[in-house]
Amino acid sequence: MRRREGEGKVRRLGRRLIDRLNSEEKGSEPRLGDRVSRNREGFSSLNNLIEELVQPGNCALVIGETGSGKTVFSLQFLCEGLFECGSIGTLVSFHNDKRDLIKYAREFGWHLKRFDRNETIKILAKRPSKPSSDNGMDAVKEVIKMVEDIEADRIALDGLQTLSRFFRNERGFEEGLKFLKRELRKQKCLSIMTSNPKFGFQEIMDSVLILHQINSRFGRIREIEIKKAWGTDKGGTISFEITNEGVRFEDKGQYSPEREN
Repeated sequence: MRRREGEGKVRRLGRRLIDRLNSEEKGSEPRLGDRVSRNREGFSSLNNLIEELVQPGNCALVIGETGSGKTVFSLQFLCEGLFECGSIGTLVSFHNDKRDLIKYAREFGWHLKRFDRNETIKILAKRPSKPSSDNGMDAVKEVIKMVEDIEADRIALDGLQTLSRFFRNERGFEEGLKFLKRELRKQKCLSIMTSNPKFGFQEIMDSVLILHQINSRFGRIREIEIKKAWGTDKGGTISFEITNEGVRFEDKGQYSPEREN
């Protein structure tokens, strides 16, 4: 059994290298080694921001209304992790099916279908069934098993509010969420989870980021508010936009000093 597990890990490492090398050739993805710089004043990639605010084994909650960019954040967090760090990832969605996720990622030049096939970014898309405590914990355990099976370095869980529908009540969901966080911490898995603004369990998360979108006569203004970041004194807001290449920060991702904690 150990030999088979070792062989599986070697195959995944080989696929990870292939995907990173392919990203060099295709031109639609960041080149291998083009790790964007980070300094204490700002960020030039979403990956830089998450790595600064969230330690391995910890979890960030990304909150936003529909259309604020939560799914783009989830996809880009995993893809930049693969391109820049060689990190194996798991994408979990409880409100989008697999085909829709692959199609959406393709709009930004991210070849999610290939990554899923190679198990460098594995997809789990699951719709809620009849609520019960068993269904909820079974869904959580399925997520944990996928992380363990591919030895994922990162996980993005898109749609906590939909996951809650697997559980019979709020208390059961809270217990399931805490169990999931504990198991991901054991795996030292860097995690982000998304939800709408009505999510009521912010206090159990290590970091909380809020995506704001404001419609004005000059167009849509987007900002990330860093509400909480465990282990760092970072705070304030960062302006960003969503382009055909994903999330891009304005002004090198600098914090707005007038709103900094």
